[in-house]
Amino acid sequence: MRHVLLACLLPVAAQAGGHLSPAWERFDRPAYDFVIEVPDHLFDIRRKDADSVTWERRDGSVTLEVSSFFGGTEARPEDILGLRQDGLPNRRVTYEASGNGWAVVSGYEDAGRTRIFYERFEAGPSGLWAGFVMRWDATERADVDKTIKRLGDSLSVTR
Repeated sequence: MRHVLLACLLPVAAQAGGHLSPAWERFDRPAYDFVIEVPDHLFDIRRKDADSVTWERRDGSVTLEVSSFFGGTEARPEDILGLRQDGLPNRRVTYEASGNGWAVVSGYEDAGRTRIFYERFEAGPSGLWAGFVMRWDATERADVDKTIKRLGDSLSVTR
């Protein structure tokens, strides 16, 4: 009887504040050489290719691309950011930071400031860089902004 009562109360405890906690998936695939937690509750679709994985909503309002590439052991974070930005001339960067083996850039993808982007890349000891690019409509800001820190904290390059 005690086990039945406990089983009935567990769903109530999980609904802290009357809502379920958002679902996050730990994405750990050795072929990609990175580990990251992904907010599954934001996405409908997942696609994989040779060196990246993309999650997106059907309507395209939120996308997350996680990828890895060899940048070399001598690559500086600002070089990695520069390579990423060269092909995106319409972006308006509002935040940029880098440190020993990591780089972040964020801003708007269009002059109308209707689409936001955030990129974070980290280096592994072998010169492999892994990171994510998240893009979302400004109207989705309340749902997405709070996920960025957890994405960044969970990112780990495995080689």
